[in-house]
Amino acid sequence: MTIGVLYRVEDLADRPKHKKPKRTHPYYSIIPLVNILSEILKVGAVSKKVMNNYNAALESLGPELSILHNLSPKAIDKAGIPLLGEAVKRMCTLKYISAISVKDQK
Repeated sequence: MTIGVLYRVEDLADRPKHKKPKRTHPYYSIIPLVNILSEILKVGAVSKKVMNNYNAALESLGPELSILHNLSPKAIDKAGIPLLGEAVKRMCTLKYISAISVKDQK
């Protein structure tokens, strides 16, 4: 009989399932800015249009991680890229980026 990885993980588990330890580091799920722009602009992530907007966002707003994690949607909208602030807000609240539409902005 072969013992699998899941068996070994369960054997080594030292706490009940779905229970966090008292001391944990925060976990952030962040979607890369090029992927967000790709969804907004409805083109591929490596397209010229996405790369131009990506570089413009970095130039006007600063580093990517700061844009995605620290800036408010209002501050992100100052970059002049339609729907980017809303897209980042939805990413932070775990709503899907593909659910963004122009009518949400009105």
